[in-house]
Amino acid sequence: MVNEFHQFEPYALTCFDHLFSPDINQTTALSFRLENPRDGSRILQSGIARMFDELPFLTGEVSPCPYATKKGVMQIQPASTATQGIPIVQVKEHPQCVLPSTPSSEKQTREEHRARCAQPLQAIVPELDSSSIPAPVFRAQINVLADGIVLCLTINHMLIDGMGTAALVDMLATACRAGDNSVTDLRQCGAIQDSCRRYFQDLGTQCKLRDRFQPGNPSNSGAEAFIHLGKSYSTRTLVFSDARIKALKSQCNAALAEALTNTGTRDRCSFLSSNDVLTALLWLSINQSRSQPREHSCVGVPVSTRTRFCPPLPDHYLGNAVLFVECKLVMSEIQDLYDDNHSSFSTEAIRLLSLLAYRIRSSISTVDDDHLREFISRAQHTSNWEQLLSCPADVFVTSVRSWNMSSQNFGPTLGGVLAVAPVPLSVIEGECIVQPRRCDPKGDDIWEVMVTLKPEDMQALRGNRLMACALQDDYPVEFYCAN
Repeated sequence: MVNEFHQFEPYALTCFDHLFSPDINQTTALSFRLENPRDGSRILQSGIARMFDELPFLTGEVSPCPYATKKGVMQIQPASTATQGIPIVQVKEHPQCVLPSTPSSEKQTREEHRARCAQPLQAIVPELDSSSIPAPVFRAQINVLADGIVLCLTINHMLIDGMGTAALVDMLATACRAGDNSVTDLRQCGAIQDSCRRYFQDLGTQCKLRDRFQPGNPSNSGAEAFIHLGKSYSTRTLVFSDARIKALKSQCNAALAEALTNTGTRDRCSFLSSNDVLTALLWLSINQSRSQPREHSCVGVPVSTRTRFCPPLPDHYLGNAVLFVECKLVMSEIQDLYDDNHSSFSTEAIRLLSLLAYRIRSSISTVDDDHLREFISRAQHTSNWEQLLSCPADVFVTSVRSWNMSSQNFGPTLGGVLAVAPVPLSVIEGECIVQPRRCDPKGDDIWEVMVTLKPEDMQALRGNRLMACALQDDYPVEFYCAN
């Protein structure tokens, strides 16, 4: 049964898991266009139930660990009576709604259509109280529309990160496609979770801290203030052509090479990626657009550590495996750009973008196997794991562009995923989520970024001259609409 709560041995979460608050969930929406949506709903329910049989911790809850020797340690345990009151999987029908489509290539027509057909996100996401502890690990809502399904998966962020979500969807696709033949793969996935947790625990006891490190409890003061549930912020998707971002990357790399040559600097971080340059552009443009300027700004970037361990972590490890790096910007550095009236990027704009992208790349490059081992050792010597909680920067750029969920095969009834995207429910002002890779209607590769700002700042960002040099389109976030 899909709503059966399973028993399993409780286990403590890792130091990486404790970078996230237990009351923060991440929700992902997957869309399927189907002739018979109800048949698809039954397949999904069977696949989820099969996944629960082999990964029973998904039916559990996040709760304080009673046997931990440190303060603030959380664990995954079987669901208590309180969380069992919330069904793990709900099915809701919306016969008056359809999957979104673009009625016209004209931007104004699209805006009018979306304003007329927009539907609230709350209607398609699982119902749960995210403010209480113990907190459910996993909840799903299968939304049956007139022409398909929107499957919303809500997962406690203390258990699974973005790459873990992609791995979990891969497991669900296998369970739906292969039926009972998926049991072996699911059991292997369960074994991977156990072995990785033991690996982190062993590293914490084996690794030695560097002499310069003094054990202590870093402050996380004010971390909760960045999370706003129900605040009236504006979230829109900004669209950039891949060709334009690549051209901008080439310009920035050329400017960086010249700057490093002129200073006689040799640096292994001298090549910038498209993601580095786009992050720098977002960081710079958002700070230009804010109605309440700051003297300093900090951009935060989560770095996936899976391939940075030596040896790398297994592909199907579901738990958190990210570290956060930060870079700082003094507002006086961008003062000269406020009067930049060019319709394309000026030499000064390219110089500054390359500088900021270089700071980002340099920070990311510090995360290697030695750095990770030291982090784990530092956590082991920290007496209060509540102090591990990350504090978001005023601009926070995370990327799920590498997700390959659209290529997943859910079997003959469901087929492939039409669209996939995070659902912005837990609002972080200044958060930018680079969406999974996809093409526009012409078949050209694009970059889509979901940005959350104050309404007046969002309006200013859409009219920002620097942003206008790269922006192809922007539109509100939507997952389904009125028929």
